[in-house]
Amino acid sequence: MVPSDLAPTQIVPGILAGGSQFDTPPQCTLNDPLNPTTPEIFAVSQPYVNGSGPITIQGQGFGAVQGAVTLDGFPLDITAWSATQIDVEVPTTMPEGPHQLQITADNGNTTVNGLTIHVLGANYNPDIYEVGPGYAYATIQSAIDDAAAAGGDSLVVVYPDTPAQWNPAGIYYENLVIYSPVKLQGIGPGGVYADGSAVLGSSIDGRGVAGDTGYADFWRNLVSSVEWDGNQAMYEGPVIYVLAEDGEFGASFNAAIDGFTIQGGDQQGFPNNLTPADPTQKEFAAVQGGGIFANAYARHLQITNNVMQSNGGAYAGAIRIGTPHLTGAFSDNQNEFVTIANNRILANGGTNLAGAIGVFSGADYYEIANNDICGNFSAEYGGGISHYGYSPDGSIHDNRIYFNRSYDEGGGIMIAGELPADPAALSPGSGPVNIYNNLIQANLANDDGGGLRFLMAGNFPFEVFNNMIVNNISTHEGGGVSLNDAPDVRFYNNTVMKNITTATAVTSTGAPAPAGLSTSRNSNLLQATLPAGSPLFSDPLLFNNIFWDNRAGAYTGAGSVVGIGLQGAADIFNWDMGVADGSGMLSPTDSVLQTTMGTTPDGSNVNSDPLVIQTYDTSVSVLPWRGNPRFIDVVMVTTSAEPNLIGDYHLQAGSPALDVGADSKPAADATIVYAPATDIDGDARPAGAVDMGADEIGAPPQPPTGLHFSTLGDDPVPDVTTSADGSNIYNWDGANFNLVFDAPANGIPDGVNIDGLVMVSPTEFYISLVGNWDIPGPDTAQDEDVIHYNNGVWSVYFDGTAHGLTTNGQELNAIDVRDGILYFSTLGNGPVSNIADPDDADIYSWDGNSFSRVFDASAHGLPGFASVDGLTVISPNQFYLSFRGGQTVPGLGLVQDEDVVFYNYGLWTMYFDGTAQNLTAGGQDLDAISVP
Repeated sequence: MVPSDLAPTQIVPGILAGGSQFDTPPQCTLNDPLNPTTPEIFAVSQPYVNGSGPITIQGQGFGAVQGAVTLDGFPLDITAWSATQIDVEVPTTMPEGPHQLQITADNGNTTVNGLTIHVLGANYNPDIYEVGPGYAYATIQSAIDDAAAAGGDSLVVVYPDTPAQWNPAGIYYENLVIYSPVKLQGIGPGGVYADGSAVLGSSIDGRGVAGDTGYADFWRNLVSSVEWDGNQAMYEGPVIYVLAEDGEFGASFNAAIDGFTIQGGDQQGFPNNLTPADPTQKEFAAVQGGGIFANAYARHLQITNNVMQSNGGAYAGAIRIGTPHLTGAFSDNQNEFVTIANNRILANGGTNLAGAIGVFSGADYYEIANNDICGNFSAEYGGGISHYGYSPDGSIHDNRIYFNRSYDEGGGIMIAGELPADPAALSPGSGPVNIYNNLIQANLANDDGGGLRFLMAGNFPFEVFNNMIVNNISTHEGGGVSLNDAPDVRFYNNTVMKNITTATAVTSTGAPAPAGLSTSRNSNLLQATLPAGSPLFSDPLLFNNIFWDNRAGAYTGAGSVVGIGLQGAADIFNWDMGVADGSGMLSPTDSVLQTTMGTTPDGSNVNSDPLVIQTYDTSVSVLPWRGNPRFIDVVMVTTSAEPNLIGDYHLQAGSPALDVGADSKPAADATIVYAPATDIDGDARPAGAVDMGADEIGAPPQPPTGLHFSTLGDDPVPDVTTSADGSNIYNWDGANFNLVFDAPANGIPDGVNIDGLVMVSPTEFYISLVGNWDIPGPDTAQDEDVIHYNNGVWSVYFDGTAHGLTTNGQELNAIDVRDGILYFSTLGNGPVSNIADPDDADIYSWDGNSFSRVFDASAHGLPGFASVDGLTVISPNQFYLSFRGGQTVPGLGLVQDEDVVFYNYGLWTMYFDGTAQNLTAGGQDLDAISVP
């Protein structure tokens, strides 16, 4: 990160490190440069392959021991591995299309920002425009222009520019205008190793559009020549300006910006010159800067796998989706289904309404996921993320949001309705938003809501769960969370600890305010729209949360705050939650609470230290202005000499929060709100034994009580001395492997392989086969059949050909027989009867009369490449599976092809870890399973 102030609004907050006399920027680094442990991709050799081919990945933190490389969860063949370089081969079996590249190190850490790799083929074959030394295009804009002129699907691939003395990193100094749905693809952000050597990446710097230069004139002429819909005002200064016509951007070929460093967006001294008065007229506004600005109708735009750093903008520094405060039809920017994912967003600053990311009205169904958002600043709302205006059904999840600051409200995240021009009108609100699985830590707001703020959000259901909201600071109300005019917030399974209020805001009286979660009286305008008898304040649904050591300070008027521990442990006033203006009481249940102040007591709550792994204290330095003592600046003080992210708020064994949470609680409208099926890390939460807070400690894995299986090849199985064979049947009894059925000794010829198994007893079982076999007796078995073996007698139990399973892709690849019903999965994606959208990870049944689908794999989180090759069904919602090839499974991560997993009403757990039992050779992969 290279923090610099390119605008009158600072773009990075200052933090006072312990023992220091000077503010410093937060250290938004993933790794210690001398000992990197988290994989970081600097660059790849090429971000696309024609069907298959090699790719070289450079970076750091890969580790000396080989881990895994996947595309959308599908493992790639690794041909070479070192701590800084990996060579992989994309196989011919990889489906066509764009896929997310992820590296998992041997220590379990994964990449934050990966890269999109495009697998080209007959059905995904965009025209490719390549930019860089030795390619057809020297500038990115010229390639974009030619792609737009040609029409059709276009992939613009950008390699590093030629390094020069004045440009050693090969940066493109351009301000791009994207006006057709191209995919703009970099090779990665680049990076520098600890020894100072560099890997060049795809970098764009937008500071060159300033002033009256020839380039500035060229840029203005280009923008003026483009046709687009929506707001017609033209904004100078963004690094990438996205302009679209209605219907031009769609889901069939998503426009995308992926794999770049994007920096230098500059608002250039005009923070208060905002939108021109008439959005129907093409006229230039003052320079407004920013990293990426999507104006309107940029539907399905994907902004992924970038490093966004050192950008300053009038509305959001890094990414701006739409424009606020437009009137009439223009107020709906119609930027639906925008995805912002897997980016690192560092040291960006916004002057108005948003710091790093600004999502303005009309961005329905947006998704902000898996981003690292650090060190951003807003002179108004939402230092990290600001959702301002009506954009229903958005989601903010699995992000790390830390060390951001707002000079008004919402240091980490702001959810707000747009302020109406008529003060007598009610804001339309924000629309419903889901906020889950986020780490929201060490953010600061110079008013309400250090971590998370709802303001004029409206009467919509807001699901807030599985978040760790810790070490945040507010100078007024709600160091962790603050609510106003948001009467239907469902707040459950969150960990809210070590947050602070300082009572130093201009709006504060100096008295303490709730530090964990604060709410207050609804506006008269909102209250008039609520059902009779509704609470007069925004009363959230609260259950399964942890609130602990949230400190409410009081300002003494003498440049000091008491109650937050500045004078030692005796000087601590804890206030977890409450209604700041005293207009009601909150009703938390099934939660860990340190204090009951502001709440209605309930016997389901626990008053004991939650025993998290490691906490730390965040403090403040309070600095009244000499000319106006009521204007007080607050600077975060960290405990370490280098202000980096510390602490670990996962639960320890023995925590009083374990297994005592509720499975559900009714909301005010009688809707039943259920505890989430997984926790912040994707670990399963067992029904009836849910932990309080964002983390779930699973029970220690129990050894399987038994497992029968056959292997993919002929590699020996541990403990078994008989010659191995792919048609043998083995047993694992929890301690040792045994041979149950010796295939060659019972007449099964070489080359026959069992790929489906149902074990009844050592002398009775059902199997399916790879290929065809003339079994002893009158029958011939095909690979779509099920064979029954009973005390030496072979017969066909299920004739797939007779029931319409006759083509490739319909062969049985996993089977179970239970209560007279055949359950199975197929080898390929061939259709089963008239069932739509078949998949080789789906589970089907045959009841003797008809086929049906029991389990739709894609609807339950399995990647599109998953293929089931072992199956035992307990019930339609409970079964054991093994997979052909490694697969990414929700809550478990990468599951190998020698493992068995258990699916239990939406929860995935590991049943049998083959690697741990020394099944590590390729021929030892499980090819058929049967669990007693």
